[in-house]
Amino acid sequence: MSFKFFELEYNKNPINNGEYIDLSNNVLEIENNLIFEEDSIPCGFYIKDIDLKIHENFFKLINSIKEYSTNRGKISEQISLDRLEEKQKERIQKGIITEFNKNKTRTKRCKEYKYEFCNIVNSFIFNDRNKRSIKYEKQINKSIKPIIKKVHKIMKSHIQIPNEKNYFDTIFTDVIINKAVRSAIHKDANNDLQYSCLIQFSENNKLLSSNLNLPDYNISIPLYSNKSLLCLPLSKMRHSNDPIKEELLPYRISLVLYNRNKKYKNESNKDE
Repeated sequence: MSFKFFELEYNKNPINNGEYIDLSNNVLEIENNLIFEEDSIPCGFYIKDIDLKIHENFFKLINSIKEYSTNRGKISEQISLDRLEEKQKERIQKGIITEFNKNKTRTKRCKEYKYEFCNIVNSFIFNDRNKRSIKYEKQINKSIKPIIKKVHKIMKSHIQIPNEKNYFDTIFTDVIINKAVRSAIHKDANNDLQYSCLIQFSENNKLLSSNLNLPDYNISIPLYSNKSLLCLPLSKMRHSNDPIKEELLPYRISLVLYNRNKKYKNESNKDE
């Protein structure tokens, strides 16, 4: 497997977290796999095609889970009334909730309501402890486990990582599944490993590719559905998605692997 080195050049972008940016004019033209460097120090990699074998039940499993989250403030853009749960919308309209975080992507707790929330995002997590993962254990073992194991093996061969045994004896503790989501600018701040591994999927090649951009590096990286693997310290690097055609966004599934050994009571504890 051949690689080309690519030097990342940091240049802070004034656009805020929770907003969107379009860097589709700065997409890397990638012929080879990449080793990313910053200040001449390797910090991640990109493999254009990891030759992934997708189990026939993978999309069936993902599509069968009709769940959403109101705790993904980092990726869900600034609070918008038409994207909130009805009961949360009412709390804002009635003046029960009046304060938001710095980027207005999440509400703040108050005396009358002790929970924080954000826009609805079609997202859920697989791990070795939640009820969802236990319920779908057989399906996960067939369709998700092989992906996690393969990514772990690839990651271990390219980056020095702790010798931990977590979910399926890999470095990862959690698998985040985002469905039909274009992420706003954010960091994966709850990732204790620093490195996040990202793969995009699309059933029946409806969406051939989309771009993950790095606003503070002024580049965009193409993710080819069911093929590409991107690994970067996204707990430190802000990132988001370039525009995705509205008719194609429903077919986008992103799988993010990370390590969350600390038990955060609320995502906003480390939300930036």
